[in-house]
Amino acid sequence: MDSLEWFKKTRIIVGEDLYQVIKSKMQIEQYSVNDVLTKIGDKGNKFYVILQGLVGVFVRNEDQLTMINVCREGEGMGELSIMSNKSRMATLVCLTDCVIATLTASQYKRYVMQNDVQRINNLVALSDKVSLFNSLNKQSKIMLMLCMKEVEIIRKQIIYKQAQQAKNLYIIIEGSIKLCLKEGSKQKTLCVISEYEIFGDLMGKDLYQETAECESQSCRLLMISRKTLQKVLQSTHSLGILEEMKQTAHIKSCFRTQFKESNSLFQCEQQSIYEPFESTRTLFYSNGIYLSDKMLIRSNRKVMQSILNRSKVRRPVICVSVVERKSKLDSGLRLSSCHK
Repeated sequence: MDSLEWFKKTRIIVGEDLYQVIKSKMQIEQYSVNDVLTKIGDKGNKFYVILQGLVGVFVRNEDQLTMINVCREGEGMGELSIMSNKSRMATLVCLTDCVIATLTASQYKRYVMQNDVQRINNLVALSDKVSLFNSLNKQSKIMLMLCMKEVEIIRKQIIYKQAQQAKNLYIIIEGSIKLCLKEGSKQKTLCVISEYEIFGDLMGKDLYQETAECESQSCRLLMISRKTLQKVLQSTHSLGILEEMKQTAHIKSCFRTQFKESNSLFQCEQQSIYEPFESTRTLFYSNGIYLSDKMLIRSNRKVMQSILNRSKVRRPVICVSVVERKSKLDSGLRLSSCHK
């Protein structure tokens, strides 16, 4: 029990004495496959921690239930309805025979809830920094973030390769990721992205369109499968976000294609003037949807200007404002948008 994730984290947060009290209050319950732990609309009277087995999380999608997540050993469940004093938003069904430790609602509130409230608030704060999720309400953001898994990687580690089967989307919590495109036998850098950017299966295609590699010393990511994301968004009537993702990927692809054609991404290595990465923070599509929090581009000022002047991206026209730097040797471009 002590080696499972929920117990390890709780022990660190609350300290040894309170941790032992929490364990002593828990009841160990056994369930068979297909047993229902709780249903949508039920009162939240128990908190669950899986000791053995798998539990499916089902939400109502029109007139049927759709599984949006699978909880595994060492994961806690059922805290949201206890925190909010509202009825259950999901049905929990045992996918296998299960052994589960439980706390009553009152025990959970007394010993555990304060720490979980902080954890949930941190998840909401993180989702608030991802511009793509701005249209979601707080409850939808919580549901979405709880379906994500945290992944830690180190420098040079490959997250996925170009032409591999596309399955997941990723949000960068800390660090930076380099996106590369293979040309012949060489890997060419498209861009480097950092905190709160989304990458991965944005277009819903069968294969990844680029290779993603950890650029910083280490990196923390949140990962969710596209299928799970679609189910969560469908249950919260927010499927428009998937279309926004496609638009985002399309806009970036247009820029990258133009950079590639002009060799501007790679010519900068031979330039006598070195220009550092410039952060793009305002890039909008024609319907006014905020598309990108950051896109890091390395390019020569004059080459960038000529590329954007002949941009094939449809209106609104992508405009350029020159950002002169204090250094005498370099200057940069900041991309922004205007509607015509």
